[in-house]
Amino acid sequence: MIGSSLRIAAIAAGFLAAIVFSGVSQAAQTGSVDLTGSVTLNCSLTVTQKAAATAMNLGVSSTNLLVASINENCKDKNGFVVTLTSNNGDLAGVNSGLLKGGSGNADTVAYTVKYDGATVNLVGGSAIVTNATHKTGGSGDDKNLTLSYTGAPSLNADTYTDTIILSLVGN
Repeated sequence: MIGSSLRIAAIAAGFLAAIVFSGVSQAAQTGSVDLTGSVTLNCSLTVTQKAAATAMNLGVSSTNLLVASINENCKDKNGFVVTLTSNNGDLAGVNSGLLKGGSGNADTVAYTVKYDGATVNLVGGSAIVTNATHKTGGSGDDKNLTLSYTGAPSLNADTYTDTIILSLVGN
């Protein structure tokens, strides 16, 4: 009888200990995992110059001459701005681009610019040509750059040049 009483007491003590220490030995009922990912800002501007850009016959007028194709690609959720600048444009004083001859040649040829079909007003030689309020989709947006000028057969024989610079900045 004593043996069975001791056995019952031992079982009761073990059961009581299990209840008392159950919080220490049990695993937590909930848990969490923090997840973080990111995408780096990727904005690019690809300009593909056309052969016509360096083969203009300035003695003959040209209208909407395709000189470059542009791809605007920007994944900024706030959009982006593309600016077009003519190196000689601010010299023209007529809000257009300007082709200048070499040293000692005062002759010039003013030209107008269209970007994606819209006339560009080069105030001080520069203009915003895209002011997007959203990111571009997929592989970006393709645009054309065209020039128009009035031919002048009386120009001095020379090479007339200007450089158009396009820049893209995310908002």
